Amino acid sequence: MSASPPDVDPSTRSEAPAPLVPAVTRTRAIGDGFEAGAIGAVVVAAWFLLIDTLAGRPFYTPSLLGTALTRGVEQALRVPEVSVGMVYAYSGIHFVLFILFGILVASLVVQYERTPVIGYLLVVAAVVFELAFLIFILAFAEPLLGGIPWWGVLVGNALAMVAMALYFRARHPHLRTIRLPVN
Repeated sequence: MSASPPDVDPSTRSEAPAPLVPAVTRTRAIGDGFEAGAIGAVVVAAWFLLIDTLAGRPFYTPSLLGTALTRGVEQALRVPEVSVGMVYAYSGIHFVLFILFGILVASLVVQYERTPVIGYLLVVAAVVFELAFLIFILAFAEPLLGGIPWWGVLVGNALAMVAMALYFRARHPHLRTIRLPVN
């Protein structure tokens, strides 16, 4: 004979809290972030391809950065020719980092649609993205700046941010009028 369950008052029953972001929304954020990150990466790559081509050395920047990341700055400065392998190596890292940043921003966009104060974090994310890259370049790759124009880095990242923002604006109509709370 089995024991019958005790009577439970429905008002005292606790349920697990609903997730902050539903699974479908998380999936959309990952997809949007992947696409936006890929757009940003392509914009920066195209920008530097243009700069390098105008300087008469196509693919020089990704080759230089790939060599610096995989073999060290000194080796990168000693190897003036473009290495296709280094272009691929750097491009892979470049795309992964942009996609991760895109997913972070997409997650903030999803949260913004529920909590408008997150709009502040979207602005902070854009500023931090630009500053972090500049600090990285200045701290770890200063010798490479002879081969990469500093203004090119600023313009390339700014173009990527604009392209990604336009993508998010098209995918999320609520972003067309960002409403930040004013005290």
